[in-house]
Amino acid sequence: MPHSISRQLTTSEHTYIADLFQRLRDHFHEWRDYGDDVHDLVGFAYYEECGGTDCCGRLLAEAAPIALGHELVRRYGFEWAMVRCDNAWHFAVSHPSLSQPIDLQRLEDGSWNDEDYDEPTDPGEMTHESLETILLRVGAQEDSKS
Repeated sequence: MPHSISRQLTTSEHTYIADLFQRLRDHFHEWRDYGDDVHDLVGFAYYEECGGTDCCGRLLAEAAPIALGHELVRRYGFEWAMVRCDNAWHFAVSHPSLSQPIDLQRLEDGSWNDEDYDEPTDPGEMTHESLETILLRVGAQEDSKS
């Protein structure tokens, strides 16, 4: 869906991101090794099958798009944006090689994920796993995080 209206994040939206990441770190406090790498923390939580649980599932679904955006901004030259969609503002990222921002909150439709799955994914997992496809489509190389 094309987005004709976009804008930069407000201070309160940046605060929401920081608060969300703190809630994520607090919830998964036993995995301190991930520090600021919230995208990998979310990925590990899905790997540990926390995504479909009553305890963690809602938080992971909320955090997955924002953690993906953070990863793209932090490592791959994307910028945060907000896009207007269905009378609401959605978190998004923009990149010079894209004609429009990527609406992070609509990635669960698989439009930016080329992976095949044997089973249905947990809420937010399709979004989380869109990183590789997004990087391929913008011509970026995935970092080798050592």
